[in-house]
Amino acid sequence: ARSSSRFSTNKDVLARLSKLHALPVVLLEWRRINGALAKVVFPLRQELREHRGLAMARVQCLVQLHTATGRIALTEPNVQNVPKRFSIAVDDDNDDGGDDVDRSV
Repeated sequence: ARSSSRFSTNKDVLARLSKLHALPVVLLEWRRINGALAKVVFPLRQELREHRGLAMARVQCLVQLHTATGRIALTEPNVQNVPKRFSIAVDDDNDDGGDDVDRSV
């Protein structure tokens, strides 16, 4: 798919090209993982605070109870944007077998 003088690399075009070659599949997976890291994982890691009573890190949000719809709104960070189901296969450093381990985010 060509627009003006450049080839398109949007999601639909790459999905169609993935039937012909493995590289578009790699690009789509990289975009998925990079987007999740940039929008979810890295911002949440910046907000980790050590909880003295529990001896572990926690993410604490600002909670707004007085919204126009009557719902609860969480901000700084907005954890309502976190996808319910998302997993990335990563190499576990502690695993002697070198098998991939599924990490849910």
